[in-house]
Amino acid sequence: NYEQQNGRMMQENSLLEDAGRLLHYYNWIIPDMRHEDFEEIDNIRVPRLTLVVREYRLELDVRESSIVGAGYGVYVSCTRLFGGENCSRSKPVILKAGELVDMGVYGPFRLEDKKPESVFFVKNFIHSRTCEEWAFDSGESQFQVDITDDVSGDIHAEAKKRIFAYVNESNVDGSVCIRAEHDPEGSVHYLLGHSHQSQGDFVLPSNGTPVEVFVNYGEGYEAVRVRKGYSFLPDGSVKKQSLTKSIQLADATDVKEMDRFGAAEVEAAIDFLFGLFAKDEDFSIRFIHRAIIVAVVLQRRARQLFLDGNNDTVDDAPSAVNMRKLLQRSRNVVTLLLGMVQGGTDESKSLHAAGNVDKLCALVLKTSFSESEFAKLGDLVE
Repeated sequence: NYEQQNGRMMQENSLLEDAGRLLHYYNWIIPDMRHEDFEEIDNIRVPRLTLVVREYRLELDVRESSIVGAGYGVYVSCTRLFGGENCSRSKPVILKAGELVDMGVYGPFRLEDKKPESVFFVKNFIHSRTCEEWAFDSGESQFQVDITDDVSGDIHAEAKKRIFAYVNESNVDGSVCIRAEHDPEGSVHYLLGHSHQSQGDFVLPSNGTPVEVFVNYGEGYEAVRVRKGYSFLPDGSVKKQSLTKSIQLADATDVKEMDRFGAAEVEAAIDFLFGLFAKDEDFSIRFIHRAIIVAVVLQRRARQLFLDGNNDTVDDAPSAVNMRKLLQRSRNVVTLLLGMVQGGTDESKSLHAAGNVDKLCALVLKTSFSESEFAKLGDLVE
Protein backbone atom coordinates (compact mmCIF):
# COMPACT_ATOMS: atom_id res chain seq x y z
CA ASN A 1 0.00 0.00 0.00
CA TYR A 2 1.87 3.07 -1.26
CA GLU A 3 -0.43 5.86 -0.14
CA GLN A 4 -2.44 7.22 2.73
CA GLN A 5 -5.49 9.06 1.48
CA ASN A 6 -7.37 11.70 3.41
CA GLY A 7 -10.62 12.84 1.80
CA ARG A 8 -11.57 16.44 2.56
CA MET A 9 -14.42 18.67 1.51
CA MET A 10 -13.28 21.75 -0.40
CA GLN A 11 -13.57 24.96 1.57
CA GLU A 12 -16.03 27.54 0.32
CA ASN A 13 -13.40 30.30 0.36
CA SER A 14 -10.42 28.25 -0.77
CA LEU A 15 -7.44 30.10 -2.22
CA LEU A 16 -8.05 28.59 -5.64
CA GLU A 17 -11.82 28.56 -5.64
CA ASP A 18 -13.66 28.61 -8.93
CA ALA A 19 -17.21 27.80 -7.95
CA GLY A 20 -18.21 26.62 -11.40
CA ARG A 21 -15.57 23.91 -11.59
CA LEU A 22 -14.91 22.63 -8.07
CA LEU A 23 -14.97 18.97 -7.26
CA HIS A 24 -17.10 18.23 -4.23
CA TYR A 25 -14.50 15.84 -2.79
CA TYR A 26 -10.82 15.05 -3.28
CA ASN A 27 -7.99 12.97 -1.80
CA TRP A 28 -4.72 14.13 -0.31
CA ILE A 29 -2.02 11.60 -1.12
CA ILE A 30 0.61 11.63 1.62
CA PRO A 31 4.11 10.76 0.30
CA ASP A 32 5.88 7.76 1.84
CA MET A 33 9.03 9.86 2.07
CA ARG A 34 10.02 13.51 1.66
CA HIS A 35 13.52 14.94 1.78
CA GLU A 36 14.62 18.58 1.58
CA ASP A 37 18.12 19.72 0.72
CA PHE A 38 19.89 22.46 -1.25
CA GLU A 39 21.86 22.92 -4.43
CA GLU A 40 23.83 25.74 -6.07
CA ILE A 41 22.46 27.57 -9.13
CA ASP A 42 24.35 30.57 -10.50
CA ASN A 43 26.18 30.77 -7.16
CA ILE A 44 22.83 30.96 -5.36
CA ARG A 45 21.80 28.35 -2.79
CA VAL A 46 18.29 27.16 -3.62
CA PRO A 47 16.08 24.45 -2.08
CA ARG A 48 15.32 21.05 -3.59
CA LEU A 49 12.59 18.59 -2.63
CA THR A 50 12.37 14.82 -3.18
CA LEU A 51 9.17 12.84 -2.65
CA VAL A 52 8.47 9.12 -2.87
CA VAL A 53 4.86 8.48 -3.94
CA ARG A 54 3.66 4.97 -4.73
CA GLU A 55 6.54 3.41 -6.68
CA TYR A 56 7.77 6.73 -8.05
CA ARG A 57 10.38 9.30 -7.09
CA LEU A 58 9.36 12.93 -7.65
CA GLU A 59 12.21 15.43 -7.65
CA LEU A 60 11.37 19.13 -7.53
CA ASP A 61 14.14 21.58 -8.28
CA VAL A 62 14.62 25.25 -9.17
CA ARG A 63 15.50 26.19 -12.76
CA GLU A 64 14.97 29.09 -15.12
CA SER A 65 11.25 29.45 -15.71
CA SER A 66 9.68 28.84 -19.09
CA ILE A 67 7.86 32.16 -18.60
CA VAL A 68 9.99 34.90 -20.16
CA GLY A 69 11.16 37.39 -17.55
CA ALA A 70 9.82 35.39 -14.60
CA GLY A 71 13.24 34.37 -13.28
CA TYR A 72 13.35 31.00 -11.59
CA GLY A 73 10.55 28.45 -11.51
CA VAL A 74 9.99 24.98 -10.06
CA TYR A 75 10.13 21.81 -12.15
CA VAL A 76 9.13 18.27 -11.21
CA SER A 77 10.88 15.20 -12.65
CA CYS A 78 9.47 11.72 -12.14
CA THR A 79 11.22 8.33 -12.30
CA ARG A 80 10.35 4.85 -11.12
CA LEU A 81 12.02 3.63 -7.94
CA PHE A 82 12.63 0.29 -9.67
CA GLY A 83 12.99 -0.44 -13.37
CA GLY A 84 16.65 -0.10 -14.21
CA GLU A 85 17.33 0.30 -17.94
CA ASN A 86 13.62 0.09 -18.75
CA CYS A 87 12.96 3.31 -16.82
CA SER A 88 12.89 5.42 -20.01
CA ARG A 89 10.04 3.29 -21.35
CA SER A 90 7.94 3.52 -18.19
CA LYS A 91 4.30 4.46 -18.42
CA PRO A 92 3.48 7.97 -17.25
CA VAL A 93 2.07 8.69 -13.81
CA ILE A 94 -1.63 9.42 -14.01
CA LEU A 95 -3.48 11.12 -11.17
CA LYS A 96 -7.23 11.45 -11.52
CA ALA A 97 -8.67 14.92 -11.09
CA GLY A 98 -9.03 15.34 -7.34
CA GLU A 99 -6.03 13.14 -6.47
CA LEU A 100 -3.53 15.60 -5.01
CA VAL A 101 -0.03 14.83 -3.69
CA ASP A 102 0.71 16.72 -0.48
CA MET A 103 4.11 18.29 -1.11
CA GLY A 104 4.34 20.01 2.26
CA VAL A 105 3.62 23.20 4.19
CA TYR A 106 3.87 26.59 2.48
CA GLY A 107 3.46 28.36 5.81
CA PRO A 108 3.42 29.42 8.59
CA PHE A 109 6.88 28.47 9.86
CA ARG A 110 7.30 30.65 12.97
CA LEU A 111 4.96 31.68 15.77
CA GLU A 112 5.24 35.31 14.68
CA ASP A 113 4.07 34.40 11.16
CA LYS A 114 0.51 34.35 12.48
CA LYS A 115 -0.42 37.98 13.03
CA PRO A 116 -3.59 39.81 14.08
CA GLU A 117 -5.21 41.40 11.04
CA SER A 118 -4.53 44.93 12.31
CA VAL A 119 -0.82 44.20 12.78
CA PHE A 120 -0.44 42.81 9.28
CA PHE A 121 -2.46 45.71 7.87
CA VAL A 122 -0.05 48.20 9.47
CA LYS A 123 3.04 46.26 8.45
CA ASN A 124 1.84 45.93 4.87
CA PHE A 125 1.18 49.68 4.70
CA ILE A 126 4.64 50.57 6.03
CA HIS A 127 6.25 48.25 3.47
CA SER A 128 4.18 49.75 0.61
CA ARG A 129 2.13 46.54 0.26
CA THR A 130 4.98 44.21 -0.69
CA CYS A 131 4.10 41.90 2.22
CA GLU A 132 0.69 40.97 0.79
CA GLU A 133 2.43 39.04 -1.98
CA TRP A 134 3.43 36.44 0.64
CA ALA A 135 0.40 36.46 2.93
CA PHE A 136 -2.73 34.36 3.18
CA ASP A 137 -5.66 33.88 5.51
CA SER A 138 -5.14 31.56 8.46
CA GLY A 139 -8.61 30.08 8.53
CA GLU A 140 -9.42 32.37 11.47
CA SER A 141 -11.11 35.65 10.62
CA GLN A 142 -8.97 37.86 12.90
CA PHE A 143 -5.55 36.54 11.88
CA GLN A 144 -3.32 36.59 8.82
CA VAL A 145 -0.37 34.35 7.98
CA ASP A 146 2.59 36.43 6.86
CA ILE A 147 5.90 34.81 5.84
CA THR A 148 7.84 38.05 5.36
CA ASP A 149 10.51 39.65 7.52
CA ASP A 150 9.20 42.51 9.66
CA VAL A 151 12.16 44.78 8.88
CA SER A 152 12.76 44.15 5.17
CA GLY A 153 9.25 43.15 4.07
CA ASP A 154 10.78 40.41 1.91
CA ILE A 155 10.12 36.70 2.36
CA HIS A 156 11.96 35.65 5.53
CA ALA A 157 14.93 33.27 5.74
CA GLU A 158 12.97 30.27 7.01
CA ALA A 159 10.44 30.48 4.16
CA LYS A 160 13.26 30.77 1.61
CA LYS A 161 14.40 27.30 2.63
CA ARG A 162 11.25 25.84 1.05
CA ILE A 163 10.97 25.34 -2.68
CA PHE A 164 7.37 26.56 -2.81
CA ALA A 165 8.51 30.20 -2.76
CA TYR A 166 9.86 29.70 -6.30
CA VAL A 167 6.63 28.38 -7.87
CA ASN A 168 5.30 30.79 -10.51
CA GLU A 169 1.72 31.73 -11.32
CA SER A 170 -0.17 30.93 -14.50
CA ASN A 171 -3.72 31.50 -15.69
CA VAL A 172 -3.58 28.78 -18.35
CA ASP A 173 -5.98 26.15 -17.04
CA GLY A 174 -4.07 23.10 -18.29
CA SER A 175 -0.74 24.23 -16.81
CA VAL A 176 -1.97 24.91 -13.27
CA CYS A 177 -1.13 21.81 -11.26
CA ILE A 178 -0.52 23.22 -7.77
CA ARG A 179 -3.37 23.86 -5.35
CA ALA A 180 -2.95 25.79 -2.12
CA GLU A 181 -5.19 24.51 0.67
CA HIS A 182 -5.54 24.78 4.44
CA ASP A 183 -5.17 21.82 6.75
CA PRO A 184 -7.33 21.63 9.93
CA GLU A 185 -4.63 23.51 11.89
CA GLY A 186 -4.70 26.50 9.53
CA SER A 187 -1.39 25.82 7.76
CA VAL A 188 -1.38 26.07 3.97
CA HIS A 189 -0.09 23.11 1.97
CA TYR A 190 0.91 22.94 -1.67
CA LEU A 191 -0.76 20.01 -3.42
CA LEU A 192 0.35 18.57 -6.77
CA GLY A 193 -2.28 17.49 -9.29
CA HIS A 194 -5.45 18.73 -10.97
CA SER A 195 -8.13 19.87 -8.57
CA HIS A 196 -10.74 20.79 -11.18
CA GLN A 197 -12.73 18.23 -13.12
CA SER A 198 -12.44 20.34 -16.28
CA GLN A 199 -8.65 19.91 -16.23
CA GLY A 200 -8.88 16.14 -16.62
CA ASP A 201 -6.22 13.74 -15.35
CA PHE A 202 -2.80 15.00 -14.33
CA VAL A 203 -0.27 13.14 -16.47
CA LEU A 204 3.42 13.21 -15.57
CA PRO A 205 6.06 11.41 -17.67
CA SER A 206 8.06 8.91 -15.60
CA ASN A 207 11.24 9.05 -17.71
CA GLY A 208 12.76 11.98 -15.83
CA THR A 209 11.54 14.73 -18.19
CA PRO A 210 11.24 17.97 -16.17
CA VAL A 211 7.82 19.66 -16.16
CA GLU A 212 7.34 23.16 -14.76
CA VAL A 213 4.58 23.43 -12.16
CA PHE A 214 2.32 26.45 -11.72
CA VAL A 215 -0.16 27.78 -9.18
CA ASN A 216 -3.01 30.26 -9.55
CA TYR A 217 -4.05 32.33 -6.53
CA GLY A 218 -7.42 33.27 -7.95
CA GLU A 219 -9.21 36.55 -8.59
CA GLY A 220 -8.52 37.89 -5.10
CA TYR A 221 -4.82 38.19 -5.98
CA GLU A 222 -5.42 40.35 -9.07
CA ALA A 223 -4.63 43.63 -7.33
CA VAL A 224 -1.15 42.30 -6.53
CA ARG A 225 -0.69 41.25 -10.17
CA VAL A 226 -1.76 44.68 -11.44
CA ARG A 227 0.64 46.40 -9.04
CA LYS A 228 3.51 44.11 -10.12
CA GLY A 229 2.70 44.53 -13.82
CA TYR A 230 1.62 41.03 -14.87
CA SER A 231 -2.17 41.23 -14.68
CA PHE A 232 -4.26 38.40 -16.11
CA LEU A 233 -6.95 40.93 -17.07
CA PRO A 234 -7.18 42.31 -20.62
CA ASP A 235 -5.69 45.76 -21.16
CA GLY A 236 -8.38 48.39 -21.09
CA SER A 237 -10.89 46.21 -19.23
CA VAL A 238 -13.15 48.03 -16.77
CA LYS A 239 -12.02 45.82 -13.90
CA LYS A 240 -8.33 46.42 -14.57
CA GLN A 241 -8.90 50.18 -14.80
CA SER A 242 -10.82 50.07 -11.53
CA LEU A 243 -8.04 48.12 -9.78
CA THR A 244 -5.41 50.50 -11.14
CA LYS A 245 -7.31 53.49 -9.77
CA SER A 246 -7.83 51.85 -6.37
CA ILE A 247 -4.09 51.07 -6.16
CA GLN A 248 -3.29 54.72 -6.84
CA LEU A 249 -5.51 55.72 -3.92
CA ALA A 250 -4.56 52.78 -1.70
CA ASP A 251 -2.61 54.81 0.87
CA ALA A 252 -5.55 57.10 1.54
CA THR A 253 -7.93 54.14 1.69
CA ASP A 254 -5.71 52.34 4.18
CA VAL A 255 -5.36 55.40 6.39
CA LYS A 256 -9.14 55.72 6.59
CA GLU A 257 -9.37 52.02 7.45
CA MET A 258 -6.85 52.41 10.32
CA ASP A 259 -8.94 55.30 11.59
CA ARG A 260 -11.72 52.76 12.21
CA PHE A 261 -9.62 50.37 14.34
CA GLY A 262 -11.04 49.25 17.68
CA ALA A 263 -9.11 49.56 20.95
CA ALA A 264 -7.62 46.05 20.74
CA GLU A 265 -6.52 46.65 17.14
CA VAL A 266 -4.90 49.97 18.02
CA GLU A 267 -3.09 48.38 20.96
CA ALA A 268 -1.79 45.46 18.86
CA ALA A 269 -0.57 47.83 16.14
CA ILE A 270 1.22 50.06 18.66
CA ASP A 271 2.90 47.02 20.22
CA PHE A 272 4.11 46.02 16.76
CA LEU A 273 5.58 49.47 16.08
CA PHE A 274 7.45 49.54 19.38
CA GLY A 275 8.83 46.05 18.74
CA LEU A 276 9.78 46.84 15.14
CA PHE A 277 11.70 50.02 15.89
CA ALA A 278 13.40 48.55 18.94
CA LYS A 279 15.48 46.53 16.47
CA ASP A 280 18.97 47.80 15.73
CA GLU A 281 18.42 48.38 12.02
CA ASP A 282 19.19 51.09 9.49
CA PHE A 283 15.67 52.08 8.44
CA SER A 284 15.18 54.19 5.32
CA ILE A 285 13.62 57.63 5.70
CA ARG A 286 10.66 56.56 3.54
CA PHE A 287 10.10 53.56 5.82
CA ILE A 288 10.12 55.84 8.88
CA HIS A 289 7.78 58.32 7.17
CA ARG A 290 5.22 55.64 6.48
CA ALA A 291 5.48 54.41 10.06
CA ILE A 292 4.92 57.97 11.31
CA ILE A 293 1.73 58.17 9.23
CA VAL A 294 0.52 54.99 10.91
CA ALA A 295 1.50 56.24 14.37
CA VAL A 296 -0.27 59.59 13.90
CA VAL A 297 -3.45 57.87 12.74
CA LEU A 298 -3.29 55.44 15.67
CA GLN A 299 -2.86 58.36 18.07
CA ARG A 300 -5.86 60.11 16.54
CA ARG A 301 -7.89 56.91 16.82
CA ALA A 302 -6.80 56.30 20.43
CA ARG A 303 -7.85 59.85 21.32
CA GLN A 304 -11.26 59.32 19.75
CA LEU A 305 -11.71 55.99 21.53
CA PHE A 306 -10.74 57.66 24.81
CA LEU A 307 -13.31 60.40 24.30
CA ASP A 308 -15.97 57.89 23.25
CA GLY A 309 -15.15 55.73 26.28
CA ASN A 310 -15.78 58.58 28.69
CA ASN A 311 -19.31 58.82 27.33
CA ASP A 312 -19.86 55.05 26.98
CA THR A 313 -22.23 53.19 29.26
CA VAL A 314 -21.64 49.74 27.74
CA ASP A 315 -20.53 47.24 30.40
CA ASP A 316 -17.74 45.65 28.37
CA ALA A 317 -16.30 48.93 27.03
CA PRO A 318 -12.57 49.48 27.74
CA SER A 319 -12.05 51.25 31.05
CA ALA A 320 -11.09 54.91 31.12
CA VAL A 321 -7.80 53.97 32.79
CA ASN A 322 -6.89 51.51 30.03
CA MET A 323 -7.85 53.95 27.31
CA ARG A 324 -5.77 56.68 28.95
CA LYS A 325 -2.78 54.33 28.96
CA LEU A 326 -3.41 53.46 25.31
CA LEU A 327 -3.58 57.15 24.40
CA GLN A 328 -0.29 57.81 26.18
CA ARG A 329 1.42 54.90 24.43
CA SER A 330 0.16 56.16 21.08
CA ARG A 331 1.76 59.53 21.84
CA ASN A 332 4.98 57.82 22.87
CA VAL A 333 5.28 55.91 19.61
CA VAL A 334 4.76 59.11 17.60
CA THR A 335 7.51 60.79 19.63
CA LEU A 336 9.80 57.79 19.11
CA LEU A 337 9.37 57.84 15.35
CA LEU A 338 9.62 61.61 14.97
CA GLY A 339 12.94 61.34 16.77
CA MET A 340 14.19 59.15 13.94
CA VAL A 341 13.65 61.62 11.08
CA GLN A 342 16.64 63.77 11.99
CA GLY A 343 18.56 62.01 9.23
CA GLY A 344 16.14 63.33 6.58
CA THR A 345 16.05 66.62 4.70
CA ASP A 346 17.41 69.90 6.05
CA GLU A 347 13.85 71.08 6.63
CA SER A 348 12.94 68.00 8.66
CA LYS A 349 16.16 68.29 10.66
CA SER A 350 15.43 71.90 11.59
CA LEU A 351 11.82 71.13 12.52
CA HIS A 352 12.98 68.23 14.65
CA ALA A 353 15.60 70.40 16.37
CA ALA A 354 12.96 73.03 17.09
CA GLY A 355 10.55 70.44 18.46
CA ASN A 356 7.85 71.54 16.01
CA VAL A 357 5.84 68.32 15.95
CA ASP A 358 2.86 69.66 13.99
CA LYS A 359 4.90 71.01 11.09
CA LEU A 360 7.10 67.93 11.09
CA CYS A 361 4.04 65.68 10.75
CA ALA A 362 2.68 67.95 8.01
CA LEU A 363 5.98 67.65 6.14
CA VAL A 364 5.86 63.87 6.38
CA LEU A 365 2.31 63.83 5.00
CA LYS A 366 3.22 66.24 2.21
CA THR A 367 6.10 64.05 1.01
CA SER A 368 4.12 60.82 1.32
CA PHE A 369 0.77 61.50 -0.33
CA SER A 370 -0.30 62.67 -3.77
CA GLU A 371 -2.82 65.49 -4.28
CA SER A 372 -5.57 63.00 -5.15
CA GLU A 373 -4.87 61.06 -1.96
CA PHE A 374 -4.99 64.27 0.06
CA ALA A 375 -8.40 65.00 -1.43
CA LYS A 376 -9.64 61.56 -0.45
CA LEU A 377 -8.27 61.87 3.10
CA GLY A 378 -10.31 64.99 3.64
CA ASP A 379 -10.51 66.00 7.33
CA LEU A 380 -8.03 63.29 8.33
CA VAL A 381 -5.26 65.54 7.02
CA GLU A 382 -6.27 68.22 9.50
